[in-house]
Amino acid sequence: MSENYYLKNLNMNNINNISSSNYTSICNKPYSNLIFMDVHNNQILEIFLPEMPKLDSLVAGYNKLSNISNLKKWPLLSVLDLNNNKIENFP
Repeated sequence: MSENYYLKNLNMNNINNISSSNYTSICNKPYSNLIFMDVHNNQILEIFLPEMPKLDSLVAGYNKLSNISNLKKWPLLSVLDLNNNKIENFP
């Protein structure tokens, strides 16, 4: 039996001790109902997220991101906040 996560909003901003490995572990869940995700002001180096067909907003500013990919995994994404990172290439 698979786990179901009925969260619609996930806020993990300004935790400051979320590293990329911890963040990946947290986000490598089947959050199929997630609409809003806020992980700004942490130490995240790269975004690793599974398919989230309902994700509308991703706030990931003030991290250490150098790129972002796999935007196709989030077909309904309408808000993407990446301010104050180190983005070198944007798809």
